[in-house]
Amino acid sequence: MKWLTLHRTGGAIRTRLFTEKQEAYEKHYAELTARYEKAKAKYDDIAEQIESKKAKRELFKGFIRTLEKQDGLTCEFDAGIWSSLVQEVVVKAKDDIRFIFKNGFEVRV
Repeated sequence: MKWLTLHRTGGAIRTRLFTEKQEAYEKHYAELTARYEKAKAKYDDIAEQIESKKAKRELFKGFIRTLEKQDGLTCEFDAGIWSSLVQEVVVKAKDDIRFIFKNGFEVRV
């Protein structure tokens, strides 16, 4: 009887130790998962910023190529230069006209 009681108690101890280890493992795993998700979100944000900057760089390179093709100072309207700079013009009202440039800059006149 004593051996059976000790065996049951030992099994209960082993079960409790296993449960405690499992809980500690799950807690540690959850912490690591949270750290990973945070790092992944930061990485994705930075990757998106890099792609955005690459796109802007290409826009500026196109603008510079357009300017390099010019012979001297331009004193007249040039549709090529205009289209390489301006993305869109938004007219909301007679006194609310907005020029949105390809680099994201906006001018309201």
